[in-house]
Amino acid sequence: MATARCVDAEPAVALSLSGGVDSSCLAAVLKQEGRAVAAYQFAASGSEGDERSIAREVAAHCGHHLRLVDGGPEVLAALPE
Repeated sequence: MATARCVDAEPAVALSLSGGVDSSCLAAVLKQEGRAVAAYQFAASGSEGDERSIAREVAAHCGHHLRLVDGGPEVLAALPE
């Protein structure tokens, strides 16, 4: 599987865990393969949604260490650029 080939890459890989379906599936596949990786969840101040709590649950269930990253409104303003 592609994740098995990529997870042993140098430098070490990490998972961007938004809490959505795609990244949650990758987290589950990595768990199934017995791989624990660093996972990052980004939240911009002022953004709507509750993905952070879902990302926490997925990371805990799959045994990945979740690192939370916060950004200010300037991050959202810069995205279209």
